[in-house]
Amino acid sequence: MKSRTAAFALLAVVVLSAFTYSKREDLFEVTKNLEIFASAYKELSLSYVDETKPGALVTKALEAMLASLDPYTVYIPESRIEDFRIENTGEYGGIGASLYKLNNVVYISDILSQSPLTEAGINDGDVLLEADGKSVDGRSIEEITALVQGQANTNIDLKTKSFKTGAIATTKINRINVKVPDVPYFGMLDSTIGYISLSSFTPTASNEVQKAFESLKDSGMTSLVFDLRGNGGGLLIQAVNIVNFFVPKGQSVVQTKGKLLAYNNDYKTTNNPLDTEIPICVLVNENSASASEIVAGALQDLDRAVIVGTETYGKGLVQRTVDLPYKAKLKLTISKYYIPSGRCIQKLDYSEKNALGEVKEIPDSLLKSFTTINGREVKDGRGINPDVVIDKPFAGEIISAMGSNGAFFLWSNKYLKDGNSVSDPSTFSIDDAQFKDFVDFAAGMDIDYQNQSEEILNVLTEISENERLSQFISQDLKSLKEKVKPDVKRDLNRFSDQAKKYLEVELSKKLFFEKGQTMALLKDDVTLDSALVIIKNNQRYNDILSK
Repeated sequence: MKSRTAAFALLAVVVLSAFTYSKREDLFEVTKNLEIFASAYKELSLSYVDETKPGALVTKALEAMLASLDPYTVYIPESRIEDFRIENTGEYGGIGASLYKLNNVVYISDILSQSPLTEAGINDGDVLLEADGKSVDGRSIEEITALVQGQANTNIDLKTKSFKTGAIATTKINRINVKVPDVPYFGMLDSTIGYISLSSFTPTASNEVQKAFESLKDSGMTSLVFDLRGNGGGLLIQAVNIVNFFVPKGQSVVQTKGKLLAYNNDYKTTNNPLDTEIPICVLVNENSASASEIVAGALQDLDRAVIVGTETYGKGLVQRTVDLPYKAKLKLTISKYYIPSGRCIQKLDYSEKNALGEVKEIPDSLLKSFTTINGREVKDGRGINPDVVIDKPFAGEIISAMGSNGAFFLWSNKYLKDGNSVSDPSTFSIDDAQFKDFVDFAAGMDIDYQNQSEEILNVLTEISENERLSQFISQDLKSLKEKVKPDVKRDLNRFSDQAKKYLEVELSKKLFFEKGQTMALLKDDVTLDSALVIIKNNQRYNDILSK
């Protein structure tokens, strides 16, 4: 009993010591609430009718407290430190592939080009049966992943079943230090236009971009398409380094401002640039966030590139990770960032939540206007609004259903098992006969989904009953529901362009890894095509930047 009381007292002292910088009037509130928490925690641990898990109680308390702030402020216990490290570095010890569980079958998928599986003859789509003699049956993906991952240069025996031949084999795999590439693909789109895809901002991002850029310059590149679509961000300093490639030394790229003066910084370019003249089009979408928005926003504010795509995510917050006792960590938001025009692009105001805890966008009435170097108007509070906006295509519910139920993945296995292949991801297309085979294959699967039209009709039916109109329109609603109810074959044919694209990407990824996946995505890419029209026309490019 004495040891527990002493522990609680020590906890209070340790936490209080972290608040020595606080204002005097805040200190009483901190002390009072720490004492309340410690007392409640002690009573629960000692007196609750059932056994409690003290560690789980504190973890849930911390997570609930942090959830009241923003989704980026999180507690990281020692058990999740490795996941956190992988997320921030893109590196891990393992086999260089993902695991995909479908209908209680565990598949090997998303094999990286550097994976030791390729030399061992294990293919994307093969079934994993055992890891080091332990069956995967009944285990979660998290448990199986923990079995497969491990320190580099250690061995693991994988028992697999070939999706092509059905042959079962046990293969010894030497784990490697896997680094997910920041630049999954770069290449020449024609004799003069280079292309670089950047998927993350880990510590190696700027080095990878520089190597890709210099290689493309050697190949004759005179203009660049820089693709940040789907890039959720990462390290701020990597964003600054990348902007530095295209703007002069000494240019302010981003400023951070927070509660503490120590977190207020002005990040300027510190190196000589690679090229300050080459025309650049930056591609963005709604999943381009954080560091991606710093790069796109800085280049837009400095009129150094034309931004093409859809409005970006709108994350203008900066996080810092601090160490906690017992190897735990706390990642917390410490500041907001402001790009060269002076605007902060944060879209959601987490300081204002309603009674349900919901967060709304900053109202239009509170948005402010800023100007780029050339005097073009830009807004804060809405992410990065592209200079050339591309309409986002409507995604059919059938496409989402096919993906979540593994139809694209399983049919691609069937396609390759039948002896088919892909010679060039940049030109490969699913033809009508192949698509019909996929439609028939998918129709034979038990896939449950609901079209949006059907959802709206269900709501309309409920409203009509409340308004006592159902007797007048019930037959009409019934007829409409019959017409819009899910039909796999009909719905796939309605969205055949999207379905074909997913199949082409899935097959290209299986055979050519991350490079093939990107090449297939670029084929018939409306956003890319729009950027090419702009970058091939110097007058239009310059007009956009001078408006």
